Amino acid sequence: MAATVAAAPRSNQDPGVASPRHRTWVIPLTAAAVMVLYAASAVLVARDQSGSDFHRRTAAAIAEGHLDIRPVPAELRTLPDPYDAGSNLDVRVDRDVQDLAYRNGRLYSAHGLTIPLLLVPSELAFGTSPPNWVITLVAACAGVAAAAWTLVQIRRRFLCDLPDWTTAAAVAAVGLCGPMWVVVSVGNGYEAAVAVGFALSMTGAALLLRSTERLGSTDPDRSLERARAAAGSAVLGLAVGARPTMVVTAILLAVIAAVVVARRGSRPTASLIADLLAVAGPFVVVGICIAVANAVRFGSPTEFGFGFQLSVWDMTTYPQGRLSYLAPNLLDHLAAIPGHRSSFPWITLRPTIGGDRPSVHTSEPMIGLIFSAPVLVVGAVAALPSGRAPWARARGLGTAVAAAATTGALLLVLVSWPFNTSSLRYTADGAPLLLLAAAGAWLTVRSDAPLASGTGAGTGGRRLDRAWLVALAVGIAVTAAVQVPT
Repeated sequence: MAATVAAAPRSNQDPGVASPRHRTWVIPLTAAAVMVLYAASAVLVARDQSGSDFHRRTAAAIAEGHLDIRPVPAELRTLPDPYDAGSNLDVRVDRDVQDLAYRNGRLYSAHGLTIPLLLVPSELAFGTSPPNWVITLVAACAGVAAAAWTLVQIRRRFLCDLPDWTTAAAVAAVGLCGPMWVVVSVGNGYEAAVAVGFALSMTGAALLLRSTERLGSTDPDRSLERARAAAGSAVLGLAVGARPTMVVTAILLAVIAAVVVARRGSRPTASLIADLLAVAGPFVVVGICIAVANAVRFGSPTEFGFGFQLSVWDMTTYPQGRLSYLAPNLLDHLAAIPGHRSSFPWITLRPTIGGDRPSVHTSEPMIGLIFSAPVLVVGAVAALPSGRAPWARARGLGTAVAAAATTGALLLVLVSWPFNTSSLRYTADGAPLLLLAAAGAWLTVRSDAPLASGTGAGTGGRRLDRAWLVALAVGIAVTAAVQVPT
């Protein structure tokens, strides 16, 4: 992602001198508008909070000094096979244990512990925690703020001759195109985990980007800002505790480490080792803590509890991780066609596709990214045929765009592999990084041919601008429309 940027030629314009085209208030105003729309969706769109309070229940358990959720229903203990979806149905529904993990006579959340740990202070102070829809809303807003910070850093460091409205349009794309806005409108326990993963991954990336500021300067003391790098690394580690798929963001740390090594210069080996420890150490330490917690709860450092869930299928025998799941799931994430309705706004999420066995592909209500985020197509079209010229002027930004696109794509693959089902909240894991990559490609390529007067883009840039703005408007309209209750 943008956090992988370490060094690149700066724009010809001094970033300390404001152009008449710069209206810096436009960017925070856009981010604030996104947050207002998120809040409107969270408050106005109906939701069902029943059976999804596993984050709060785990936080309460930790506050009491244990990891398991108590009490365990006696009916569950007496079942011959507690994982059989037919025999445990009444217990799951009536005793509020749906989607909890059950192992060795104890109940746990089938998620990492990042969110519960964040909720523990509230449990200790007030004896309760915010509901899932509040967690989702606050986390999504924090993610938008971090993404805006990342985009502002990109413009200031690499593309400072661009007008601020372009960065604002990129912020709007990350916030309002794709699944995150819809995730906020649902706001249950799973959506809370997705939103927190989004917030932590964006914040970690922004911190890492900021930590590389001096590496790209002409200062003879070019070095990594270790405190910020360590904070970013730790935050990315915590993101894994919210969404296990976020382990893929280790790619960003690897790229940062490679850049630090490449720009070592004459610095002593001890300084280089300290930089690398700042980049990778906190992520590894947090990862070890997550692995220990998993081993204590579920007997394996890589098991977050999904294999022990009390669900609509027997998850202990579910055939996880088959290559045959990839194609239909990825097709849904990218190109699921929205459903039709007879009244305004005439489109909705594609209805649920159900099945009674894991061998049948299923899907929760969906819409593909090419419909909810067509700016991704504009970004790809901008980058692929543009040749090397724009990227030669901003090599670090090119690396960032490539890393963001790769990480986002791998996230979509990772969420498509374990189960024979697709969900819009799974799409939300990879979509923000892909949107940042698309925005970076658009901004880089459209800046390659400015007018001599410095007041705007050339012909190619104006075409790209029009394409981006049209795609942005379509994506926002579609994403808003599919949230309207049927």
